[in-house]
Amino acid sequence: MALSVLTLYRLVVFFGFVSLSVNRITSNDVFETTEITDRDRQWEAWKYWHGKTYPSTEEEVYRRKIWDNNLAAIFKHNAAGKSYKMAMNSFGDQEGTYRTDKLSYRSNRHGVDSDNKHSTVAMEMTQPPPSIDWREKGVVTPVKNQGMLGKVMAFAITESLESFHAIQTGKLVELSTREVADCCPDVEFAAGYDCVINKTKGLCSAADYPRQPPGQCNARLCSAAATCQNTVHVLPNHESVDMVHAVSMTPVVVIVDASQTSFMTYTSGIYDDPDCSSTQLDHALVVVGYGSFQGKDYWICRNSWGTAWGESGYIRIARGKNMCGIAERVFYPA
Repeated sequence: MALSVLTLYRLVVFFGFVSLSVNRITSNDVFETTEITDRDRQWEAWKYWHGKTYPSTEEEVYRRKIWDNNLAAIFKHNAAGKSYKMAMNSFGDQEGTYRTDKLSYRSNRHGVDSDNKHSTVAMEMTQPPPSIDWREKGVVTPVKNQGMLGKVMAFAITESLESFHAIQTGKLVELSTREVADCCPDVEFAAGYDCVINKTKGLCSAADYPRQPPGQCNARLCSAAATCQNTVHVLPNHESVDMVHAVSMTPVVVIVDASQTSFMTYTSGIYDDPDCSSTQLDHALVVVGYGSFQGKDYWICRNSWGTAWGESGYIRIARGKNMCGIAERVFYPA
């Protein structure tokens, strides 16, 4: 019996030594295969965790390559000690931004400036507070996840109107994003809240808006819980004063470039990527505040990718340098 225990002990030590040797040696093909297997297991675990399936082997091979590249980019970035961190998330197999729809808006300023339905204004030279976070004031609803709905502008318009209504009335009501998607499917930046004002006559609550028949505008079947009278556009690239003033009054909608891998895999910190475009804008966010940290100014932006992304669904974007074009297209309800 004693011999058996001793033999077992020697076997454990032996295999422990072998395992340690495998981890140290990298030149042998067999050991490289072991390393690939570890990465394969990570890939399988990631797919399982995020419910990923692919229609073909070819598609999975393609997505796996993107995932590997994104993972390498994340490790490299985080090791550099920059102002924000990246982490693998559900967008890990995406090359470029996660787009289920495309925003449509005029690429020049004439479309906004010449539209007399909207007020394009420079803010009064009053002193806004040094920082504000509308979440702390109880006028921001929980973060949503656009999922398969894929109408990012519908989310931005709904969420900004929710906060506007709460600031005006003291009542925070979750409004129907589905109503905007059903009744205003082609909403554009320049149109702002036109459809909500003129077609749906406000928005019903998420609880009251009928989901049947699906895809059909059912605004007449419920009573509006909130509305606004106008769309106000902040002058383009007036970030330091006008945009700060606007956000100090109510959360605003902005259009940004979300196409960078760094944006997709953002997890914390102040986002500041020089590769982020100020002209190729493809995603809508709602700015719910601004502040500073260790001398760095930032915007607090709400995304519609769910709470598992970013800082529980939010991203802090560097302020004062038109990062990702955040000051190019700004509007809010009034």
